[in-house]
Amino acid sequence: MVLDNQPVNTDLLIERRAAHHRRMDDTLRLLASRTLGHDEALVSADDLSAWSIERGETVVDFLDHFGAEIAKSYHVGELSYAFCDSIVNDLWGLLLQQTVDDSAASWPHTFYRVYDAFDAGEYNRRADGTDDPVAEFTDPAIEEIVAMLRRQELESGKNVASDG
Repeated sequence: MVLDNQPVNTDLLIERRAAHHRRMDDTLRLLASRTLGHDEALVSADDLSAWSIERGETVVDFLDHFGAEIAKSYHVGELSYAFCDSIVNDLWGLLLQQTVDDSAASWPHTFYRVYDAFDAGEYNRRADGTDDPVAEFTDPAIEEIVAMLRRQELESGKNVASDG
């Protein structure tokens, strides 16, 4: 199998992807351990920096990958709406601060879509509060994001497989 004219060790690629997911799971477990009894996570700028450095990624790449993991975990019911919303809100604030500090910073498009999906569930549109913004807005948006991620993973796998 060859990717960009370089031989690809399929077993190594699979192990790297598995290790990446384990590290993301570890990060989610750490955040879960910080909850204050009502699904509020605490994420600091130091956390964000450390996590991206641990993974050898830019902050933007980390946010995109972590946002994808949050969306997938929420979609299958492993994480609550309140927990995910809290995490993405904390990360959003840190991203905005970074953007203010570095106007040339690139933008994490996947993370933004995940943030926007959870943000849409934060408030009722009906004055009497009888609507369910999470079910009406967040859940379908997350479902769409997860479907997009699956398509990207399949296309990526096809590209690797077709090179061999």
